[in-house]
Amino acid sequence: MGIILSYLWPLSTEVDPVTGLSPKDKHLLTTTWALVKKDAAGNGSHLFRLLFEKHPDVRDMFPFARGKQWAEYSEDARLRAHVSSVMYALTSMVDNLGDVACLDAMVRKLADNHVRRRVTLEHFKALGGILVQTLQDKLGPSIMTAETTTAWARMYDLVLKVLADQMAKPKGSD
Repeated sequence: MGIILSYLWPLSTEVDPVTGLSPKDKHLLTTTWALVKKDAAGNGSHLFRLLFEKHPDVRDMFPFARGKQWAEYSEDARLRAHVSSVMYALTSMVDNLGDVACLDAMVRKLADNHVRRRVTLEHFKALGGILVQTLQDKLGPSIMTAETTTAWARMYDLVLKVLADQMAKPKGSD
């Protein structure tokens, strides 16, 4: 039924000037994320494995992983806890694409929590590329089409803009 309805009433591609996302983008984001969160632990573990392999400087920010290989810490409870937190945060962002004020507040809180740990905007940019790669790896090209990949890039651009704005604020200015 959904396929018929989307054919008869296609989703708008008109981009919201605030978020940079169209209704179609939001639909693609929510439908692909619904697939990913079915195995949030496994997909999140894949995301962190790629992140740590491609960005050992990020891996070394985690005391339990510093200077070690994946096999030495992949089952560490602290890694599993962080994976769970990140996947929950991403789920919350996707779930709140229609509530810009809430999404903005979430991302600002994320920035504040990470600045204290000396996480930079560059680290978040690295994560964005790894997130898209993880989605492509786990969902495959039939789901992660060019259009869907673009929707994820747009969403992550929105997140990066808010992160950059919040991280640039003097400490305690809120």
